[in-house]
Amino acid sequence: GKKLNWVCSATRARTVKEETLRAWKESGCVHVNSGIESASEKMLEVMDKVTSVQDNLNMLLTCNKVDVFTGLTLLVGMPGESDETIDETIDNLSKALPDNFDWPFDMAINYFQAVPGTPGYEYARAVGMIGDSIEAEEHYIENIYNVDANELGHYLNFTDLETEELAYWRNYIMLELVTAYMRKHGILRTLLHKDIPRYRYAAVYMLLPRPARRFLLRYLDVVRFFWTAGLFR
Repeated sequence: GKKLNWVCSATRARTVKEETLRAWKESGCVHVNSGIESASEKMLEVMDKVTSVQDNLNMLLTCNKVDVFTGLTLLVGMPGESDETIDETIDNLSKALPDNFDWPFDMAINYFQAVPGTPGYEYARAVGMIGDSIEAEEHYIENIYNVDANELGHYLNFTDLETEELAYWRNYIMLELVTAYMRKHGILRTLLHKDIPRYRYAAVYMLLPRPARRFLLRYLDVVRFFWTAGLFR
């Protein structure tokens, strides 16, 4: 009979071993989804992930070796997040990008949401980000209902930066990982196989030194942030 294709979701990175993954693939597994969240040891500890950066990288490398698809799901903006932890995540993930990586479809980068029933929610209440009245809680919950976690509009800023200063993080992570991918596989080869505008933009972006790339994105996103808020109109 026909083999049934299936997806293994919410998989702990440290449980993905080559022998197991080959058995899964033989039985029809086509996609392993593991919420990596971060490739910064500091942020994994804050998240209480009970996993390590090396566990995450091993999972990515194993999926790539066995040729089972996996995407990148990242979470940014928890307490302690900084430009340095973002760079740590980029540098570590750059070592283990899948060969079939296709930006932006294979990558989700979301801002941390303080969801009721989680330590993050209680922390937000404790520091006054969410009011302690029933009305204030209801108002907050209504505002995060059915919103995209990759939008800044719902985000409670738990970092030491101003919100407009971290607005560039999502684009920065995406473009830096694409830069790492193109360097690994070659710019011309990548453009020949992925002849679409976003890769051509990335090819121009990567010509700048990294500090200049960060500066450019940070301040373009600051302008966009204030423009969206209506402060430049």
